[in-house]
Amino acid sequence: MLLFVTDTDVEKGNKRKRFEPDQFLGGSAANPSPDSLYSVLTDYLEAQRARINDLRVAKWTTEGADVAYHLNLTESSKRRPDLEEGDVIAFLTNRNTGQTEIEKLTHENSARAVLAGVISRSAYIYAHAPRHSSEKGSTETVCVIGVVKVKVVGTVQNGERIYVALHHPGVAIPETQIPLRPMADRRPVLLGQALESKSSYSQDKVQLVQCFVSIVLGIQSGQINNAIEDLQEKMQRKFEDVVVKDRSKWIRGLKWKIFIFLVVVGLLSGLLYEFLAPGTWFQYQLCKRGCIKGHSATFKFTTHDIQYIKVYGLEFTWEKLKKNKKLDLEGCQPFNATAGYRYYLNLDRCAYGERIVLDHKPPIRGPTVFAINSNCSAVYFVNKDKWQPYTSAEHIQRVPPCV
Repeated sequence: MLLFVTDTDVEKGNKRKRFEPDQFLGGSAANPSPDSLYSVLTDYLEAQRARINDLRVAKWTTEGADVAYHLNLTESSKRRPDLEEGDVIAFLTNRNTGQTEIEKLTHENSARAVLAGVISRSAYIYAHAPRHSSEKGSTETVCVIGVVKVKVVGTVQNGERIYVALHHPGVAIPETQIPLRPMADRRPVLLGQALESKSSYSQDKVQLVQCFVSIVLGIQSGQINNAIEDLQEKMQRKFEDVVVKDRSKWIRGLKWKIFIFLVVVGLLSGLLYEFLAPGTWFQYQLCKRGCIKGHSATFKFTTHDIQYIKVYGLEFTWEKLKKNKKLDLEGCQPFNATAGYRYYLNLDRCAYGERIVLDHKPPIRGPTVFAINSNCSAVYFVNKDKWQPYTSAEHIQRVPPCV
């Protein structure tokens, strides 16, 4: 029953004027004047269809549970209209027009998908509907937000989040069944949350599950995935930078360590060589220990193989020479102390371990220990604990000079 109240009736407080149904459908009551008509009141209205240009309500009760949008289908989907309630679809970009189109989500088109959604058949609002009848069949209704049935593969628990299943065309997958590794670097898009539990003995069985779905969740999921990927990329770059820097520091440090190691090894080798090798500066210094400072002697002699050898010796007291175990002078007796003989240690033979070195220039030869008389006329060497003179000794010189 419809009641019309005019501005005049309201201002004067008069009783409402009742219009009969036949009067309402025809005559002036069918098109009341905007100037005189204030409102249309009814206690109850029931109709199959209505076309209203502007509708304002204080309370809305509906059996539908979601809001759906009409979106254009791709050409392939128009030719093969196989979309059903609960199918998971992909939002794709038309390469020619740049407009958004939809088709069933598959592994092939998932890389080009900008969003994902669910086909709805239970919406209480179908928005963005085609204006002309000629456009029918070119669109499908996609849930924007609300409770709809979604095709889910496998067992799902109430309250479990559901995602796009990249390995199953047009269906969703529970969170517990998402592969640990993303497929081809594609992260699953969040569709919504299950509002009921359904079990399945087969992990490939597809069931319609009541879910709360929202396009906003997919957008946020994509943003979060992008943020995570950006963060991972930045962390990877930072990690690589740190690794490169640490590697550079390590290499520089290793170079210094190798250099220091080589220096230490070189020094140790040099020290060991000085300490152990014959003829080194250290061996010469050892041989000079205990000598009488400023006292030395030289002479030349001819060997049996006709080599002309110059011998240089440092003067020692007989007691110190005899204490040197290497010289083996225990059985040898000194000359008469009053005769003025002086005793010398062949410095080159001592430094080379008392060895004769023929390949040295000049050759290292001559006696290890020798004695010179007071007037520098003869040189003596030890042979079988006995002193014997050099027959070929010449150019005998002594510091201080002979008397």
